[in-house]
Amino acid sequence: MIEIKFSEMDSAILYSIPQPGVDLAGVIRYYCFINRDAPPPFAVLASCLSNSAAVGILIASADGRFTISRGWYEYIHRFDSQTSNEIESLIAFDELFTPQTWRAVAEHDVRLSENNYNAAVALIRR
Repeated sequence: MIEIKFSEMDSAILYSIPQPGVDLAGVIRYYCFINRDAPPPFAVLASCLSNSAAVGILIASADGRFTISRGWYEYIHRFDSQTSNEIESLIAFDELFTPQTWRAVAEHDVRLSENNYNAAVALIRR
């Protein structure tokens, strides 16, 4: 099986995806608001979504919605009630999540096209 290592940027993207899930523009919009940042670069977002699906963290539906699986959502947000704000919770999650190597459990591959990414970014910038 393939082993996957996630980055700090991946942690921030995953932390930003709400329940019950959102479309691509929503993923980018939530990321920008929570992290007070510009949209993640295409290659970084595409890699995060693909790797997250392979590990079983992310579920990509046929209608274009991205959802964090329930057990993983609880894992990602486990520090929310123990910290004073979402940034501290995100940092605590990142410090737990990124040092580990994760095994791919699925062959599910999210293929994000640059055209779809650009269209989603344009939607949030209008």
